[in-house]
Amino acid sequence: MAADSATELNAAKHCALLNSRYHADREAYLDRLDRNITFGILATGAAAFTQFFGSEVQAIGAAVLTVFALARIVFETGKKARLHSDLRRQYLEISAKLEEGKLLARSANGQMMRLAAKEPPVFCAVHALAENWATRAVYGEGQSLPCEIGVWSRLTRNILRHESRNFGCD
Repeated sequence: MAADSATELNAAKHCALLNSRYHADREAYLDRLDRNITFGILATGAAAFTQFFGSEVQAIGAAVLTVFALARIVFETGKKARLHSDLRRQYLEISAKLEEGKLLARSANGQMMRLAAKEPPVFCAVHALAENWATRAVYGEGQSLPCEIGVWSRLTRNILRHESRNFGCD
């Protein structure tokens, strides 16, 4: 099998790094959210079961505790964070093998397609930010950024999918 051209190799590296950055962003957000929910459960649980605050605070604490516990069960933020952690690790492994010359671009692309089948639906603004980061990582600071992401989209990137926008990405 013939060696990869520089263009093929860079495209495969770009894809692997883009996906690893995407999953790192999602993992960090979901892990932080899971920790905040856990804190909410513990704090409201303590308030709900202490006599110090009185019966009204106990009732409110119990209600809030229920909401936090249900959010944790329904949204499974911890489980989702672990999924993104695993996907990030696998994409970085592909990137490392490409860098070491142990994997051809075509094989890397096949592996990345199989990984993509395991991924949850994409948050488009997170993906656009990862696209910009990977472009700079592979092609250098002189390369223009392919995506334009506004402040609102950056702030809500892990909350809203922004499916109707392509952010100018090709």
